[in-house]
Amino acid sequence: MSRSAFGLHCMDNNAKHDFDASRKALLEIKSDIQKVRNTLYSDVHQVENTLYAVLGKRSDRLRKLDQKIQRINNNFKFVENTCQNTHANVKWDKYNGHCYHYGTDIIDWYTAK
Repeated sequence: MSRSAFGLHCMDNNAKHDFDASRKALLEIKSDIQKVRNTLYSDVHQVENTLYAVLGKRSDRLRKLDQKIQRINNNFKFVENTCQNTHANVKWDKYNGHCYHYGTDIIDWYTAK
């Protein structure tokens, strides 16, 4: 019957004290790194939330501005079509945003208005 035996190098008290002190210091560093990491994650989430809020407001403002532009564009289309669709048998000319009809009636400008 054979038995294997091995021995571990035993540390003296000074070496064990140094080992324990080093281990404690490493655990403190690990804890500090975890705290810094958690703080960074928290800060990143706060920045993300702030950015999303700002982007949401800007997006809402841009959407409202786009709606206003569409309404103005529709108004311009209406004005543009107004001169053309007023009376089928009367020719209207658009000038400077207004519609004019040059008829054969002899009247002054103020009466024609």
